[in-house]
Amino acid sequence: MITLLGMAVAPVLANKLGKKNVFLAGIIVAVGGSLIRFIDVRSLLLIYLGAVFAGIGGGFIGPLAYGIQADNTMYVQYKTGKRAEAAVASLSSFVSKAAQGVAGAIPGYMLAATGFIGGAAQQPQSVEDGIIFCSIMLPLILCAAAGLVFGTLYPLGKKEVDEITLAIEQGVSTK
Repeated sequence: MITLLGMAVAPVLANKLGKKNVFLAGIIVAVGGSLIRFIDVRSLLLIYLGAVFAGIGGGFIGPLAYGIQADNTMYVQYKTGKRAEAAVASLSSFVSKAAQGVAGAIPGYMLAATGFIGGAAQQPQSVEDGIIFCSIMLPLILCAAAGLVFGTLYPLGKKEVDEITLAIEQGVSTK
């Protein structure tokens, strides 16, 4: 439910601040949700509070990812003079599915690496540490790294998207 709040607010903010800035804000809010959980990893209140932050951040990120994909399609057209919706969409879908596959395998490998004992009533402390790492620390690291890479290397801010849109409407490309 809280994700819907982020989804409702994201387009309004993106129109004012640009998709890149709001997408980055979503990443920062989601990272903040993970950081909150480190105060006490067993606190239900902090788990819920972290989930609220993650939900709002995810609500920003989800819909804007498709808008950014559209901007990338326009950028390709601007640079090459050719439309490439299928290539951009296919690459985006492939990367998402590959990441989901890897992410789905990580918990199993983490449990195996930390000494999980199937059927045991009590697990070693290393398993608990691995679960905490896998459910809080690893997503925090990956999300922060993705935000850093996106924030520093992604070239299409609001100004650039507006310029490219105008150039395409006028039939101009860099080809």
